[in-house]
Amino acid sequence: TTELHKIPATVLSRCQRFDFHRVSMEAIVARLQTVCNGENISADAGALHLIARLSQGGMRDSLNMLEYCAGDGETITEEKAERLLGAASRTLLAKLTDAAAYGNTSSALSVLEEIHLSSRDIAVFWRELISFGRDMLIAVSTRMKNVKDNLLRECAEKYSLPRLLYILKIWMDAESDMQKNPSGARLYAEMAMIRSCDLALSSDTEALLARISALEDKLATGNFAAPKIQAAQTESSPATNPFDSVQEEPFPLPPPEEEPYPLPPPEQPQEAFFSEPAAIPSVPAKQVPEKNAKKPVERVSAQRKEEKQKKQEPEGRRLKNYRKWQEVIRRISPTEGLFAPFLHTAYAYEGSDGKFYIFFENKFGVTLLTDVRKKTLCAAINNAGGTSYLPSDIIGTVRDDSNEIREPMEDLLELEETEVTDQET
Repeated sequence: TTELHKIPATVLSRCQRFDFHRVSMEAIVARLQTVCNGENISADAGALHLIARLSQGGMRDSLNMLEYCAGDGETITEEKAERLLGAASRTLLAKLTDAAAYGNTSSALSVLEEIHLSSRDIAVFWRELISFGRDMLIAVSTRMKNVKDNLLRECAEKYSLPRLLYILKIWMDAESDMQKNPSGARLYAEMAMIRSCDLALSSDTEALLARISALEDKLATGNFAAPKIQAAQTESSPATNPFDSVQEEPFPLPPPEEEPYPLPPPEQPQEAFFSEPAAIPSVPAKQVPEKNAKKPVERVSAQRKEEKQKKQEPEGRRLKNYRKWQEVIRRISPTEGLFAPFLHTAYAYEGSDGKFYIFFENKFGVTLLTDVRKKTLCAAINNAGGTSYLPSDIIGTVRDDSNEIREPMEDLLELEETEVTDQET
């Protein structure tokens, strides 16, 4: 019986108990070889190991499989045994595990497509893949101790223990989903392989441990470059990549375009980050002028205004320095941290045509002035100055026409002259 717990104690006390255990693979292979020699059956060693592995420790099952494969009287090869017994090729299993190790999603999906087209049951193949992964886990955990299978050793050497645990968990979850919904076995397998190839798709603890383990391996070996799926082949060096075809990028990048607005050369470091590009000279201390000095000051002020009008007449506009520009920058800095430094080095003016002009140092600042940022700037300007500008009224340009705009120094001098005139009055 296989249900010993159901037998009453009164029966067990009157019986002798013999426990049957699974037979080891080595014992099954040796017995199958003895049967082949006695029955004149020609069988490869790989085929006998495959039969012993599929029997899962059952001697009677292994003998039945051997008899089934020897029915045509020809030599039993490993490929023939795989085809007759419906077993997955170890080459496909190795190719799938290598694809997960190298992060080659395209190769993994092509293997699943090949299995689907061959009319094999993906759920059965998936269980064999988990069994193969379990063998790799034992090999990695024991540091390849007593591992005689060369193919298994080659596959296991490409994995670290945290990553192998993470991938096996994904595969076992997919098997559970296949049992609940057998019709979606192919979809579950493809989803599991995509997640296995890209650790960044998951934020689980196992995925993070696998990524940390990969970083530790790179630090230990000094190889900080990303693993290459397919290396370029040359005539002098043979191919060493386990994949046969060159993997194409799933999303090819467009050719690099020329920068529409080249950045200006770096300027000399300034004393403060928020300082103006041009240093403002010190203004002499205020002195109360005599009464007879009133007329020269007014004459100089009128002369400056005439010169400014002459400069502004060709443009058909008059620009007035916006004095609350720093207040506007302070209002939008919490939400526009990237754009605020460009505004600190720009000049702001109110035009006589009802427009609000912002003169940047270079064209890159103009490109950052998008429609969304215009709305933000418009709200900050109206709140700071009590104006009613629209986003379409904000115009960004470059300070190429520095001779035709109003410089802060001129406004400062004009303010000084106005204060002196008010005091005399």
